[in-house]
Amino acid sequence: MNRRSFLAFGIGMMAASAGVAAQTAIMENKKAVVCPAAAAKCPNGHDTCRTIDLPLVVGSGTYQNPDVAPINGKNVIECDQCHVLFIA
Repeated sequence: MNRRSFLAFGIGMMAASAGVAAQTAIMENKKAVVCPAAAAKCPNGHDTCRTIDLPLVVGSGTYQNPDVAPINGKNVIECDQCHVLFIA
């Protein structure tokens, strides 16, 4: 194995392990579900995947000046089990 292929192999393995580390497994209806990203806990106590993960924004509410600004760090999430929208 030459140096170039060894470095490509090492970088590929690091990228694959980082992708696996970002996944989280939770239990839904007595079955294990792997979330593509980090899991969240809804207000009713269910562990849920972030299937609907929308950024929260505020706006002026007028059509003449429709400026919006994101609220950093706050996202609207839907629970997979009870379908409640909540902010995390």
